[in-house]
Amino acid sequence: MLDGINVTAVLKREAQLPCNITPPTDNDKPHLIFWYREISGSPFYSLDLRDKPLDSGKHVLGDDVRNRMVFRTQPNPAYLLIHEVEESDEGSYRCRVDFRSSPTRYFVVNLTVIVPPISPSILDERGLELGSVVGPYNEGSTLFISCEAKEGWPPPAVTWWRGDILMNGNYEVTSLGIVRNDLVVPALSREHFGATFTCKASNTNLTKPMETSINLDMNCKFEIDVHVENVKPLGVKIHSPRRSLSAGRRYKLQCRSFGSRPLPIMAWWMGDQRLKNTEETTSSDENITTSVLNFKPTSADYGKYLSCRAENPAIQKSGIEDGWTLDIHFIPIVTLELGPSQNKDNIHEGDDVFFECRITANPFAHAVEWKFQNQYLVNNATAGIIINNQSLVIQSAQRNSIGSYKCIAINSEGETQSNVFQLRVKHFPICKTNQITNYGVAKNEAAHILCQVVAYPDKLTYRWAFNHTSHRIPSVTNATESTLLFIPRSELDFGTLMCWATNEIGTQIEPCFYHVIAAGIPDPVYNCTVYNETESSLYVECREGYNGGLMQNFILEINNAITRELKWTFTNPRPLFYVSGLQSGTTLTLNIYASNLKGRSEPVVMNARTRDLVDNSEDNGILALTPILGVLIGVVSALSIVAIAIVIIMRCKVTQIMKQKRIEREKEERSSIPLRKDVDETGDGDEKCPDLIPSSNSKEDQEFPPVEVKCLRNQQSYSQNPYQLENSLPRQTHLPAHTIRNTSDPVQYHNEMSNLYQIKETESTDQHPLEQNPLEPLQWFSPAHKVVSWKIPHTSYGHPEEDVETPLMSNHIPLQQFANSSQRTSVKSPMELSHF
Repeated sequence: MLDGINVTAVLKREAQLPCNITPPTDNDKPHLIFWYREISGSPFYSLDLRDKPLDSGKHVLGDDVRNRMVFRTQPNPAYLLIHEVEESDEGSYRCRVDFRSSPTRYFVVNLTVIVPPISPSILDERGLELGSVVGPYNEGSTLFISCEAKEGWPPPAVTWWRGDILMNGNYEVTSLGIVRNDLVVPALSREHFGATFTCKASNTNLTKPMETSINLDMNCKFEIDVHVENVKPLGVKIHSPRRSLSAGRRYKLQCRSFGSRPLPIMAWWMGDQRLKNTEETTSSDENITTSVLNFKPTSADYGKYLSCRAENPAIQKSGIEDGWTLDIHFIPIVTLELGPSQNKDNIHEGDDVFFECRITANPFAHAVEWKFQNQYLVNNATAGIIINNQSLVIQSAQRNSIGSYKCIAINSEGETQSNVFQLRVKHFPICKTNQITNYGVAKNEAAHILCQVVAYPDKLTYRWAFNHTSHRIPSVTNATESTLLFIPRSELDFGTLMCWATNEIGTQIEPCFYHVIAAGIPDPVYNCTVYNETESSLYVECREGYNGGLMQNFILEINNAITRELKWTFTNPRPLFYVSGLQSGTTLTLNIYASNLKGRSEPVVMNARTRDLVDNSEDNGILALTPILGVLIGVVSALSIVAIAIVIIMRCKVTQIMKQKRIEREKEERSSIPLRKDVDETGDGDEKCPDLIPSSNSKEDQEFPPVEVKCLRNQQSYSQNPYQLENSLPRQTHLPAHTIRNTSDPVQYHNEMSNLYQIKETESTDQHPLEQNPLEPLQWFSPAHKVVSWKIPHTSYGHPEEDVETPLMSNHIPLQQFANSSQRTSVKSPMELSHF
């Protein structure tokens, strides 16, 4: 911990952490006070005293300490009060005080939290826990008992006592953190019979030691004197824990006496009053008598002495007793009163009102709350509300301060509300809110104008005037209201009436105004809407017009649009209607109008229609047959799956058979086609190709433009089986094909060629671009068929603008021109050529 003031507190009790907020000079004052934990840079508690007195500062606390901590500024030094101290509260606290002009002051307070031990346990030499009586022992034997105390911090001191005599003060702390003290009494004698040995465990002087007692029973050899037959009680002890009791709860307290001959009379006393509801039992050897008291304490028992008394009826003044002063916990007893110098019947506007919340509670009330008109009050010096724990100050009380006040006190036992104090403040009259101010009447019609005011005292006189004239008008007065009978005789009698009330404080400053207007029928409603139409209901909503000076109602009439029969009539103080129970699919006519005592307005007519009723009978029938349909669907599905499986198996077998037949047919065709080896070996192999284009010297063929077609050679010969050639060449991605039709007309052929392809002349190269991508023949025909079909591979699928050089083969191109031409044709756009 840090260097500073050391404070010790007991768990679940109070702690006071001092902080000197007294300024160094008389003309200075503290402005801000902060509390910090350890070395944290964020305060958990702050008090703002800027422009405020010490007892009216603004307290800001964290949620985890809001109900347990409060900074007291009135004592000297001031201190931070912590209720119900917890183990986690232990540590260093820093108090920072910022003054208006003096330097900032810091204080360090180190808080140590002491955890009291629980009641110690008494064990025998075998380590077994003993009850309230040990023995019986024989005279001359040795008594060995051990006392152990667990929990508690710091470790408690454990001592043995017999009455006020310390028997053994030596104790040790085991490796398990248990504090132990052994008591050995050698050579027990008759004087030890009934002796009480008490083990006490304590680690602080702030609380009473926790203790456990045991009584010693012995087998004594008495020399009986025939003249001595009676023995007074040797001891009496209340064995129930001596702890705080809660009022209203029921307890059973146990008291034991031993050694009396004959049996003692057991009695429980509270002060000088003997208690009833007791039960006595006696041990089998008639040495121990036990009395049990059924006890339900009240708050009035706080501080009283409760005792258990044992007395031998045969021996006078033989009574002995044991007891303790009761610590009764009870919920607060709260009474709300005015300050002693104030009279509740003589408080005027502008006076300061002092409330005192008188609280009697055990334990003390750690929180006090205030309510006004059942709403919680908070400290607000700006609004003239100052709360200082058990006192409330209303500065400069006004009419809005009138109402019911009460305080609420809270402690660990619960919370209690005080009596309700009705505050009355004397003030001159004011007009009551929410009263009728407009009266619509016709000529020669009486109007009863009611003037209502709020005032205290409520002994009032009234004065009326019409249209700001000073002429007094007689009226009927009754306490806080006055009624004027007013009858307009002409147009000039319509206007404004004014009412003043006067009490002992004075006359109201602003009169109450009441307007007498010529009444008439109301204006029609407008902006009407029909919405949310269903099969049997709908909503109608309109905007209301001028009421004609009188209270108005709104009427909705519903007629059948076909028969014009009136079906329903509804009345509502607002132009909003919900209509249910209508027939579906019906066209309706709605008449909406306003009405007052003078008559009805012109109606607003609307048409509406309820929705047609949807017939769900077919769906219901289907739903009713759902189980049967489910079974049928399951059967059909199963049969379908079986049928599909059979078809798949049959197709697989047929496919296998057809494949086998095709392989056999291919073998037969392959064996029947001779290999061709008539390739000219005298020239360059690259210039050789199958003679697919027959030579023609006809004039018709010479009219075609010269086109060079370079024949590409593959590793396989063109004389191979077409099927083998197709399967031996690699498949290439291709685009859709265009078609060139065969024709004998050279002009038409040339035009088709020019329209379908963009032909350009390119220089002859050693390697044609398509040699890297061999052509894949789709169909194979002999020259006699005059049809050649090629699939043109495209290495850039999706980009038809790229040039792909494609050899054109046709039996219309002269072989001489094909052989001698030094140019070849490049066709733009890949395609499949089909020559029909």
